[in-house]
Order: sequence, then structure tokens, then C-alpha cells
Amino acid sequence: MAVSDDSLAKAEPHLLILFDYTDAYLSSDFMKFAKEEREKLDKTKTAKGATLSITGIKKILLKGYNVLIKGEGIQMSDSKSEALDYLVRNN
Repeated sequence: MAVSDDSLAKAEPHLLILFDYTDAYLSSDFMKFAKEEREKLDKTKTAKGATLSITGIKKILLKGYNVLIKGEGIQMSDSKSEALDYLVRNN
């Protein structure tokens, strides 16, 4: 999840992000990188995120990530439709 300069330059103040971790390997180094990228994003934007395919150790890493970041964290979803519903739902 690298935050591009283009994303930061866009006028939209709020981003909706869907992460699909199917067949992905997550490590503590990746989670550190994700936290740093989120901090860069939080300087200019707000974001709401949802994930797919979070099980086992990935679930533990994401829970730790959610504790470390400000805001509501990333919602773990069981299906793509559930994730998209969460993202567009008004809080």
C-alpha cells in the first residue's frame, strides 16, 4: 500500500480503499511499511478501508495495525460485497 503523490494531490479529502489480500504474504516489515504510509496519508486525507481474505496470522497483524493507527482502522470483511457495503455506508 504505497501512497502515491498523485493520490495526495487530488482534491478529494476522503478516500475509500479496498484491500484484497488473497494469496498475499504479510510480515511485520510489511505492517511497519503500511503504518508509515498511513501516517503519510493522514497528513492530508481521511481514509476508510476494508479488507478481503484476512485469516490466521494476517488477522492478528491487522488487529495490531488497527491499534497503532488513528481513526477507525481497517474493517475485516468476509466477502467483497460486505466490504463494499461497509465502505459506502455513512457513519
